[in-house]
Amino acid sequence: MGKVTKIHRFVSFPEMLDLGPYVNTNVSDSNEENHSISDFTYELYAVVVHRGETPFSGHSFSYIHSPDGLWYESNDATVTQVQFNVVLTEYNV
Repeated sequence: MGKVTKIHRFVSFPEMLDLGPYVNTNVSDSNEENHSISDFTYELYAVVVHRGETPFSGHSFSYIHSPDGLWYESNDATVTQVQFNVVLTEYNV
């Protein structure tokens, strides 16, 4: 196994991710029964955040999109409602 390092830069991501433009149309056409191009759109429902200097130490917590449409931070024994912009701008340091 190679050296494991932590990425120390901000990685942005959208709430909706459409992978349709990146799907081979021959593959999707051959499986029309189970897929259409619109089936390759995904909605973000959770984000895991790691705070620490290395991948082997630190603290992890999650943001979770609940069925009621709200976002929550789940951190050990606490669950707190947060605004979606907090989820999108969290910097994993």
